[in-house]
Amino acid sequence: MPSDTPTGTERPPSWLHRVLAMIGVVAVLTVIGLIADLMGIVSFVTGKNGPELVAPASPSAGATTPPALGVTSTAPPTASPHPEATPGQSASPTVETVYATDLDLLNRASDIDVGSAEIRGAHYGHSVVYRCSVFCNSPRGTVEFNLGGRYRTFEATVGVLDDAQDADQVGYFEVFVDGSPVKKVSATLGKPRSMRIDLPPDAVRLKLLAYRTDTVDNPLQAGANVAGGRSNGLPELAWGDPRLTA
Repeated sequence: MPSDTPTGTERPPSWLHRVLAMIGVVAVLTVIGLIADLMGIVSFVTGKNGPELVAPASPSAGATTPPALGVTSTAPPTASPHPEATPGQSASPTVETVYATDLDLLNRASDIDVGSAEIRGAHYGHSVVYRCSVFCNSPRGTVEFNLGGRYRTFEATVGVLDDAQDADQVGYFEVFVDGSPVKKVSATLGKPRSMRIDLPPDAVRLKLLAYRTDTVDNPLQAGANVAGGRSNGLPELAWGDPRLTA
């Protein structure tokens, strides 16, 4: 009997479809793998020998953006909060003040003492005091200091001591630098004088001289005056806080 099924090309079995699909998947994966390997090779080659592409760094908070070409910056320069001295530039010299009584005393007269003095109600704790008792061993109260070229100015307050027995005496005060007289003043009780002297840069010796012009310097005459109740013109003088500044 004739068949009712139309004749023609027969459909391949289903297993063949699965095999072909698997082959297609493998082929696609192989192509993808080849492409990935090729891209890796290109990246490796360009990274070693080609130009490096570096992302621009973001400006930091403290960085200064340079002005564009043709634009003049009007911002003032920022000064350093702690400027440092450049090589060869020394810092400002430090001013040093010392009491003359803290230095070496040279050629001091026997009637000279170092200590405190009261002059017109003011206390001077680092003074040179010239005071005699009964008779002066030296009619001139002299003391010298070694400056060594280290000091530039000399200052002192000179006068008669507040507790002086002779309220009418006149004291004389002289300053010598390296043997040369530079200043002389006189003072009376309650009327002190201030002295300030600019010293030469190479000054070595400073001599202070205090005296009264009516001081008796003859021992026999001084003894006779004491016996007769007469004054020997004994000095009661002080250099109040003589000081030196470098």
